Amino acid sequence: MKIFTNPAEAIEDIKNKEKTGKAILILLIGCIVLGIAILIFSHNSNLLALLGTTGSSGIILISVVVATFAFGLFEALVTKIVMKGLTGKSDYAKGLYAIAFPNLVFSIGLVIVSLLLLPVNMFSTIIAYLMAVLTIALTLTIYFKMLKELFKTDSATTLIAAIIVCVATVIAIYVLIFGSKTLLSSIMSNSLQNTGTSGLGSLGTIIS
Repeated sequence: MKIFTNPAEAIEDIKNKEKTGKAILILLIGCIVLGIAILIFSHNSNLLALLGTTGSSGIILISVVVATFAFGLFEALVTKIVMKGLTGKSDYAKGLYAIAFPNLVFSIGLVIVSLLLLPVNMFSTIIAYLMAVLTIALTLTIYFKMLKELFKTDSATTLIAAIIVCVATVIAIYVLIFGSKTLLSSIMSNSLQNTGTSGLGSLGTIIS
């Protein structure tokens, strides 16, 4: 937990013993914690009640863990490629650490925020908002610091790399979400049209 109390010292420790396996484990733990946070938010918004199944909690948790874990591994690859292009240094383990630790910090912060939002009152909402701001600030700080220290580059290059990765991530998420919605709508529309056509055909056959 040194990453929360003294991020700079924790990053120095990581630099001396970088292991891909440990980074993957940290990423997985962060994804599980994130899944728990999403579950709490789901309960807050009555999403599980709308889904109407007792197994929905497990489905949501597994879906979030699998999706974020796979996305984290991919983001580490993106970080490696970007840093290779900017600095000439390429190391997947470093990219994985740069993603895994900020993800863990963000996930723990999100759990705290979601718990603060359970009681519906002005005070807890304000505290949750402040905690969310602190979580985002700490997450971005750790991400920037890890990129700079692990890849041993200057602040300007680190800032450019962070912006490239963040912008690419936002665009990818946007395209994924809205592209999936469009694809799903298209599939449902075609399905309804096919159902309607077959229904009319059957009705015509019965009449004739």
